[in-house]
Amino acid sequence: MKITNRMVLRLQELILKQGHSPNHARLTMVGEGFAMPQTRTIYNHIEHGDIGILHGQTPYHPKPRRKPQEKPRRSYRNPFGLSIESRPEAVDRRSWFGHWEMDTVVSARGGTGGLLVLTERKTRYTLIEKIRAISQEEIVAAIKRLVRKNVLKHVRSITTDNGGEFHNHREMRKALRKVNRFLKIYYTHAHAAWEKGSVENVNRHIRRFFPKGTKFNRVSRRRVKALQDFINSIPRASLKGQSANESFLLVR
Repeated sequence: MKITNRMVLRLQELILKQGHSPNHARLTMVGEGFAMPQTRTIYNHIEHGDIGILHGQTPYHPKPRRKPQEKPRRSYRNPFGLSIESRPEAVDRRSWFGHWEMDTVVSARGGTGGLLVLTERKTRYTLIEKIRAISQEEIVAAIKRLVRKNVLKHVRSITTDNGGEFHNHREMRKALRKVNRFLKIYYTHAHAAWEKGSVENVNRHIRRFFPKGTKFNRVSRRRVKALQDFINSIPRASLKGQSANESFLLVR
């Protein structure tokens, strides 16, 4: 094995207890002086189950998901919204800065509240805001708070799904008027979560710390902010080893 017992113990600590991805754990250990193999090797050991970390216990799974073969259905036609089909190709290629994806993470049954999650497509920089309910009014109020705190800026467009909480296109745009009065809000196709894959990946991170069954009305804003900071500090292969924090500071 290219991974020693000492490496295994440290990998288990970082991945299982601290929530690191295998690549993040590898880079952390390289900084600590370990002579680490490539990330692919770590994933191979996870796949074979010989280092005490099971498939599915990491934020990114070794086997790629199969892409859907069927053509996605057209999105719900919000009277004031735009279909993702109208979004410029440069946004798809992540060529421009300032295009965000938006989603919600819901509370447990019987609980109240949830999280509003926004991820900038080019830098993967993420904002997480606690909300009291999954409703149109709470989404608009959360956006206003982010604008007021001056953390949601440089917005050219937002891509979201067709959940009822996002249907008040007019009020969301009004809340963002100080940021960009000409920004556009795009809606994905029905049952096509991969069309906003950046924020979906963030949601997987969130669920590792706040699994299904979490009652967000019992989660403090401090814990939510700490998770946001952690996610933005992860070195990403898609950013050539930079974290979202570093990438965001360079281009904003």
